[in-house]
Amino acid sequence: MDLGSARLRGAASALAPGLWRIGGSPADEAIYAIHGDDKICKGSFYCLTAARWKEVIEFATYAGLKIVFGLNYLSHVNTSDPESVWDPTNARTLMEYTRTLST
Repeated sequence: MDLGSARLRGAASALAPGLWRIGGSPADEAIYAIHGDDKICKGSFYCLTAARWKEVIEFATYAGLKIVFGLNYLSHVNTSDPESVWDPTNARTLMEYTRTLST
């Protein structure tokens, strides 16, 4: 999706103030390649790079939308082990990067 499209930005702006939900079931398998390490995305169909995330933030800001974002879960849990716990490292990297965009 071309988030720089004037037509798309205009249509999204007409929804403001509003919420833009990003997530759903596919979010459980998303990987966040924030520090330019696209290799961590190998084998994952859902890979969010820092550049793309910045585009998303800029688009939402321009359109006057707030983002509701579903963090990944399954890709960082051993689903065959009932004692497995979520590893928030990759999600934390995304949140820390997001904080730098809002300053």
